[in-house]
Amino acid sequence: MLTALWVYALRLQPQLPVRWLAGVMLLWGLAMTLWLPWLDYAKSYRGVIAAMHAVRVQQPGCVATRNLTEPQRAMFHYHAGIRAPASPDCPWLLIHTPSAQAPAPGSEWQLAWQGTRPGDTKEFFWLYRR
Repeated sequence: MLTALWVYALRLQPQLPVRWLAGVMLLWGLAMTLWLPWLDYAKSYRGVIAAMHAVRVQQPGCVATRNLTEPQRAMFHYHAGIRAPASPDCPWLLIHTPSAQAPAPGSEWQLAWQGTRPGDTKEFFWLYRR
């Protein structure tokens, strides 16, 4: 469909700006249809949150969070139902760190899960259980 629209635009107005715009439109359309699944996989939180949620459903309860940004809070709320901020006496604690070094939240917490998005080296998530 994009190619047909591109050919139609070229026949309608054979001037340089229209040809340039039609070329940009064709490239953008092809990029969004061919490479969007790859881009979505690399940038999506869906897989990370699903893996974390599979561990969390073993023991229901609220999840306290630390260092999550607002977009991350929204994604965890949308995909896993985690509302932040939560009570400090929750059985679960989710921590976001910029490094692969595990945080030390306290002696009563045990690491239950760790994860990151595919190819991401700047965001790490740690789920602790009390």
